[in-house]
Amino acid sequence: MRPSALFDLSPDEKKKTALLFLFFFLVIAAFWIQKPLRTSRLLVSGGIVSLPWAKLLSALAILPAIMIYACLTRRLRAWSRAALVGVCAGVFALGMAAFAVIGRGTTAAAFAYFLFVDLFVTVMVALFWSLAHEATPPAQARRIYALVGVGGILGGIAGSAFTGALARTTPPETLLYTAALLLAPLPVLAWALGPRVERGDDEGPGLRSAWEGARLIWASPYLLAIAAVVVLYEMSSNVVDYIFHALALSAFAEETLLASFLGRINAVVIGASVVFQLGLTGYVLRRRGPSDGLLVLPAAFAVGTLMFLAAPTLAAAALLFFSDGSLHYSVNQTSKETLYTPEPREVQYEAKAFIDMFLFRSAKAASALMIAAFNFWLMPRGWPLRSLSFVILFCLLLWMPAAALAGRRFARLEKS
Repeated sequence: MRPSALFDLSPDEKKKTALLFLFFFLVIAAFWIQKPLRTSRLLVSGGIVSLPWAKLLSALAILPAIMIYACLTRRLRAWSRAALVGVCAGVFALGMAAFAVIGRGTTAAAFAYFLFVDLFVTVMVALFWSLAHEATPPAQARRIYALVGVGGILGGIAGSAFTGALARTTPPETLLYTAALLLAPLPVLAWALGPRVERGDDEGPGLRSAWEGARLIWASPYLLAIAAVVVLYEMSSNVVDYIFHALALSAFAEETLLASFLGRINAVVIGASVVFQLGLTGYVLRRRGPSDGLLVLPAAFAVGTLMFLAAPTLAAAALLFFSDGSLHYSVNQTSKETLYTPEPREVQYEAKAFIDMFLFRSAKAASALMIAAFNFWLMPRGWPLRSLSFVILFCLLLWMPAAALAGRRFARLEKS
């Protein structure tokens, strides 16, 4: 949807767009204020070797947390929307205040804060989309969700830029209190959305439907190709993330300098994703379809990885990191989601749930273990950091054919 389409919305749609836009903006801004803080604290406290272990713990902890959250929200459906949001926002705001008071100086506290921030963004984004789906009929959702999504992107830019600009001169505790304060308006925004839209008994994909999705994936070469794209991307992305943060820690050993650098580069990355989403994504999908869109990011990874192998510097690693963040959240993500549209409803919910909930987290855990093994066995034996680049190249050898296969099958399904 073009921004100018806002003028074509009804008064009710404009109200919902504004409320959901602001809700999403505040949640994502609070997350991106904290993300540079949590990463810099962990790296300075535990060293670069702590990053894969933190990601492994996060991958293992988030899935049961999602299941618990889903069960609780089903049991508390009789609660008012504002009350449910108030409880969730209040718990996380108190958590931020607690970390501001007790500090994050020890390695254990840094690990705990890393997991806390992951849990915060997982639960609050899931809660946001639940509220959006409850408040918005399907036809209306198609009209306003594109504009609502811009709120999250702008929140990411604002939060990252805020930390990037102030981390050097402002105590981390002040930034944490600021992130907590951003959650205060959320219950009011939830209340202003009005009554629920009745959708019958369908409550979306749960654990049972996710495992049913495994059967659907195994029986379909098309879904297997989509699953391979997701898994291979996640493994490559984690390696890129590790390489970048390892070199960033070497260049900025002091916590405030590292937090400021990460905040500024994240703001640039998210800002570029907006440009690519508005320009490149629409052009590729209209002219070439998702088949070409799926190949943009692996092509950028191939070029960036070869450049890093030739010159393993922070600038080369930053280019890889930039390609990942800016292209994944724009053309790659949109192209991947488009692949599900020709499929029947059970595939769109059950197979996608298994891919998003299980395979995605499994790939994150597997890549974290691989990087930890590299740190434990290979790096002490003299293997340089650039050696991890060959993992990316190996993934690309499988990722690009899988993306091409998925694109060809999508084209046939679309015509049938």
